[in-house]
Amino acid sequence: MGFFKAYDMRGTYGADFDLATVYEVGKALVEVVGGKRWLVGRDCRVTSADVHDALTEGLREAGAEVTDIGLCTTPMVYFFTAEDGFDGSVMVTASHNPPTDNGLKVSKKGALPVGYADGLDKVEALVAERLSGADRKAYKPSPADPADNSQYLKRYVEWMRSRGGDIPSSLKYAVDCSNGMSSLLVKDLFPGAVVINDVLDGRFPNHSPNPLKAEAREQLADLVREKSLDFGIIFDGDADRCMFVDETGGFVQPDYLIPVVARGCGAVKGRKIIHDVRTSRGAIEAIREDGGEPLMVPVGHAFAKPALRESGALCGGELAGHYYFSDFHSCDSGVLAALRILGQIAAAKAAGVSFSG
Repeated sequence: MGFFKAYDMRGTYGADFDLATVYEVGKALVEVVGGKRWLVGRDCRVTSADVHDALTEGLREAGAEVTDIGLCTTPMVYFFTAEDGFDGSVMVTASHNPPTDNGLKVSKKGALPVGYADGLDKVEALVAERLSGADRKAYKPSPADPADNSQYLKRYVEWMRSRGGDIPSSLKYAVDCSNGMSSLLVKDLFPGAVVINDVLDGRFPNHSPNPLKAEAREQLADLVREKSLDFGIIFDGDADRCMFVDETGGFVQPDYLIPVVARGCGAVKGRKIIHDVRTSRGAIEAIREDGGEPLMVPVGHAFAKPALRESGALCGGELAGHYYFSDFHSCDSGVLAALRILGQIAAAKAAGVSFSG
């Protein structure tokens, strides 16, 4: 089944998967991953409400008690999975994929990822065994009542404020939410920023939700140049990644910021810093110059998260714009990364150094 990937489930709705698939996935997850208490959240894609309803129906059919936090970022699901001791969780999202796609990101207890090598292969086998053509066409989930996510948002914003640090008023910058899930948080966490594309819209009408695509960054780059800002931040569709443009509108390669993220996490000396196999030599040497110990891992959160825990690393990052934090349950968060990078940019500005410099 093309829906099942190495680290998650993702594909074109109606072609790679349907609601009957998702319902059976929900049932199979409880059998394979185990546990009774499950957490579910979703992004704003046009199909996410229906996918969410099919998923929760399957989870409950298999005997799970489901807590629904509704519209949220993917890192919010990771955070509350670990923070509140859930046995498993699923985020309904296709992250940075086109609007026609959707998917599921699964975690087990402690917010450790569930990938194809450690469970999704068994889920796929069960789903394939149970699906029939007739049942697939007939299945429609019962609509779920909208979840009230206000208390979860409040807790999450308070935690981010306490760990992200104060944003210096000296900074002039813009934030592009890509019409995705960071829109829920940006105005509370980035006061004073020029904010664009902060209306939730799963059609992503202004640009692709993938900041690695140059066209997705053009609007932000133009704004930074037009208003003579210090830099710009752009989040992907589910806000697990962040990327930057400098004061010229130029793209800042995400792996270059791994040592900057590490400095924003505290004392680097003597601490391991995770990086993936694609990380530039310059970033690795910068970690060493700060007294850190670079630790290379394969690409993907299924490798980075366990490695961070097992090694006792301070934090880590990838070329794709994921940044992982030991104090965030060893998970990735685009928002937390941005907050910690801002402090380092402000220090450089105070010393007369521009972002591009």
